[in-house]
Amino acid sequence: MIQKVVSGRARGLRTLVVVLILFAGVVWTLRRADAISSEAAKPDDMVFVPPARLMKAAALGYDNLLSDILWLRTIRYVHNQQKGSERFDGLKHILDVVTELDPYTCDVYERGGCWLYQDAEMPEAGVQFLRKGIGMVPVHDPQRWALAFHIGKCYREVLFDEANATFYFEKALNMHNAPRDLVPAVAAGYQRQGYFEKAIALWEQARDDLDWSQLPADFDMEVYRAIVAQEAAEVDAK
Repeated sequence: MIQKVVSGRARGLRTLVVVLILFAGVVWTLRRADAISSEAAKPDDMVFVPPARLMKAAALGYDNLLSDILWLRTIRYVHNQQKGSERFDGLKHILDVVTELDPYTCDVYERGGCWLYQDAEMPEAGVQFLRKGIGMVPVHDPQRWALAFHIGKCYREVLFDEANATFYFEKALNMHNAPRDLVPAVAAGYQRQGYFEKAIALWEQARDDLDWSQLPADFDMEVYRAIVAQEAAEVDAK
């Protein structure tokens, strides 16, 4: 009996020690996260965040709470930086940790992807992060379409890859809750690639579905038909 009592107390003591160690890890993590604000005030300083597996262990099941804290500090960190990849060496890692702790929040993927390809000037990393979001965010999230839209925007405006830009604009258009004013972006993509029949059909769809205020300022269906027809003729003549 005494041996069982001693053994039980030993197990209890070991459990208490483990809990205290984990609690100390949480306290350290939260303090470190709270220090991000002051670190971010110095543009040359990098924000240190431990690997996701350590953060998950330290969170004691409060993954979403810790993710929210890191996310708020990440916003401050980004807003205190200047443009350029050398200023954002740690950003991809921080975003990966945030989304490992809470992998389903669309806003993190959207804003994080934009920071990567616009502010950090790392378009490939931005596309990769946005694609991760498309795979993780629930399909019925009303903003999920924006992830595909920003991939298309990155391909069109930064990487100058019209085929992929059109693919992702169209993917966004076909997602839940996507606005119809994405139609001109898809139409323009097909027109630029020489798929003129698809382009005309989409421009006509844009004319029928959208308010004139949502179309290009110089939009005129007959003019667009003439432009597309002329481009098709030039392609055939080559």
